[in-house]
Amino acid sequence: MDWQSLGTPIAAVCTAILTYLGTRHVTKVERRREEARLAEVARDEALVVEQALSVAHEKARAAIILERNELLERWQRTLDEARDDRQRLLHEHRAEIARVREEARDEVASVRESAQLIIGDLRRQVVQLRSDLQASRDQWRYDRPNDL
Repeated sequence: MDWQSLGTPIAAVCTAILTYLGTRHVTKVERRREEARLAEVARDEALVVEQALSVAHEKARAAIILERNELLERWQRTLDEARDDRQRLLHEHRAEIARVREEARDEVASVRESAQLIIGDLRRQVVQLRSDLQASRDQWRYDRPNDL
């Protein structure tokens, strides 16, 4: 065998080895590119999911804040209504107390007036009875003989 006849098979083997190595290298490069592309897609999807979660979180937070504010407004309205009711009841109570005091004053004044009239009448009766008693004594002395 001469070197030339060996050259063709050697060239074929070298070509096959180089083709294999080149194909292997191209496959690795393609695999890395595909992995990089898939990683990029996964990062994009993760970013989209993260943004969606962030938006959902912000919406939930806004809904919670809105509900809290509504509850606070209702609570404040309830407090305002309770304070208004308390003020109204306090005013009504004070008016009722003033009315009762006025009625009591009027009744006391009426009782005093009646008592003054009764006392005046009793004094007149006492004076009348004393006068009658004195007249009766005088009559008795007058009718009684001085003989005793």
